[in-house]
Amino acid sequence: MVLSIITHRRRWILILLIAILAEIFVFNIRFWDSLGNQEFKNYKTNWYGINVVNNELIFTEENGYLELNGFLEHISNLYLDLSDGSDDSVLSVNIQADDATSSSKKYTVNCGTAQIVDSVEATKYLRLHLREESTFLRIYFNVPEGTVLYLDDFRVNCVQPFSFVWYRTVIVFIILSMGYMLRASSKLYKTELFISGRKEKIVVLFFMIILALLLGGVTRAIRPSITLNEAVAGGNTAQIQYNELTDALLEGHTWIDKDYVDELEELDNPYDTGTRTELQEKTGHVYPWDYAYYDGKVYCYFGIIPVLALFLPFKVITGFHLSPWNAMTALSIIWPGIIFLFIYSLCRKYFKHVSVGAFCVLSIFMTFACWTTNLIFIGNVYSLAQMFALVFGIFGLSCWLLASDGQKIRKWLLILGSVCTALVSGCRPQLVLVIFLAFPIFWQEIKERSFFSKKSVANTFSVILPIAFVAVGIMFYNYIRFDSPFDFGATYNLTGGDMVHRGNDWARLPLGIYQYLFKSIDTTSAYPFIKRVDDLNDYMGTTSFDEMFGGFFVYNALCLVCILVFKLRKVLKEYKVYSLTVMSILMGILICVLDIQVSGMTGRYLADFGWLFAIASILILLSVYQKAEMRVWHVYAFELNAAFRNVVLTMVFLSVFLNLWSLLVTNRYFSIINTNPNLYYTIKTWLPFNI
Repeated sequence: MVLSIITHRRRWILILLIAILAEIFVFNIRFWDSLGNQEFKNYKTNWYGINVVNNELIFTEENGYLELNGFLEHISNLYLDLSDGSDDSVLSVNIQADDATSSSKKYTVNCGTAQIVDSVEATKYLRLHLREESTFLRIYFNVPEGTVLYLDDFRVNCVQPFSFVWYRTVIVFIILSMGYMLRASSKLYKTELFISGRKEKIVVLFFMIILALLLGGVTRAIRPSITLNEAVAGGNTAQIQYNELTDALLEGHTWIDKDYVDELEELDNPYDTGTRTELQEKTGHVYPWDYAYYDGKVYCYFGIIPVLALFLPFKVITGFHLSPWNAMTALSIIWPGIIFLFIYSLCRKYFKHVSVGAFCVLSIFMTFACWTTNLIFIGNVYSLAQMFALVFGIFGLSCWLLASDGQKIRKWLLILGSVCTALVSGCRPQLVLVIFLAFPIFWQEIKERSFFSKKSVANTFSVILPIAFVAVGIMFYNYIRFDSPFDFGATYNLTGGDMVHRGNDWARLPLGIYQYLFKSIDTTSAYPFIKRVDDLNDYMGTTSFDEMFGGFFVYNALCLVCILVFKLRKVLKEYKVYSLTVMSILMGILICVLDIQVSGMTGRYLADFGWLFAIASILILLSVYQKAEMRVWHVYAFELNAAFRNVVLTMVFLSVFLNLWSLLVTNRYFSIINTNPNLYYTIKTWLPFNI
């Protein structure tokens, strides 16, 4: 016992030591690389297109440059303390020189372009890879004529200081710790979830807290209180539709008061984007964008439930508007808890012998596999409506799963589950299909006449009545706006295309399915190495294409186990999850098709159906995990289990990494490079190979 404790502590000390050594030798590789540098100043300076007054550089020409000459030295790095005087100063410089490969002053060695961020000290050190000695070097400043820059310091061949970043060390330690705890030989795989002790519960809580902090941090990455407020001030009022709807409801109506709406009545087709643009050019007025327009009035295009659940109570209690990005932060923090509860409820109903390790790995996977990372990245009304739908939907399913333990049915959980799943229709209408998962979830109880029979009328009403109650409210809300209880107003959206006359075209499906599910990531050789995928296609017709970064299965390759659903039907039927798995896949495909036909291709729509593929893959993996852990498949079960766990863990970490890394794409809406350059370039300087 004592020896085991000592060994265990030694391993944790080793992990901490590895994290510290990584900080010293890997993340500070530029210090070690420059340690032998001898700074020199025996060069002449010539300024071209620049007037120099003390530390001020006044540009009389576009892209003026500084030339160093009159030396014969090998140049390994430069230090440029350069800024434009602003808080978020980011300046681009291009370095050209000669070396052993080229002595021409006209055809120089182009060392490339670098960005100098005033708030990120490491970006001021430029590592050059010139061959042998150079005789001149030019620094081109990529700025227009009339610019004033400030050069506070300039050095050649200096030693880059050693920098021990404690929080980077903590991050590395946490990542290594998670990998160690979830390794194939971990004791977590030898302990069943429902007989686990205090230590295992602490481990689960640790994972939940780390994920909550991580996702909460993601919502603040673009500095939304600054960025999105500026967008609203610039006229993008669609960002605050929920606040506008809150005010409208408090005034006793559902329509939103917007300027110049009456002018749209003059148009034969106000939903035609081109026609509205022509009118805007003629009048100079800005017309509503991404609002529903019907019968001369403008309405909130997005579901009302987030307003009733959060925005309206907040305004009534505090007297202030709730910022959508703050609401998104709250949802992102509770999201890991919702997912862990859902996986727990699946295990409690179907997989009672699954291990703590399998539970943690798959919970982490589903936290990211629902495409929520890209939703919470921009905390605006577009993503918020989807996030509310996912939270209500997953939590509602969890309540249904927990309602029956095979012996008795808890009616309060039936009611709560029905209310939550029904509320999805008031957030993201197409996701209301989640209600139909009640049939495979309660199929065993239905067969045992615990539903839809005289003796079980209370159970049946506990499911149906809450759904009907919410449905009546939503249909009434639809009716008073669009004169139909079944019209959610999607076709009346004033957006980038005419949704009224868009129609359905089956020829869109091949393109849409490929883009949504299988489109490869578009990679580059420069940081951040991936970019927004192009929209080139052979479809000759009307469709819409917004920012996308690759197909769902590319980012979440582990979900491809869904193709094994028929191959593994026997084991899935053994655990009574075959129908739930198949139905989840079919519903995912159906919603994908609906999005393609009704809306087009937009990256955030992956969250509409991705969670259903994630549920199906989780059910398949839980079945395999439990079978493997019970060692009934093969005489070499231990070796097979270890290999299986390692493969799954690798795929999970890859999925988490890709989902998070995609947030760094530069040509996306509210990109980090533009909204938070400090964070963007700090991450760049952390890359060990960035030398």
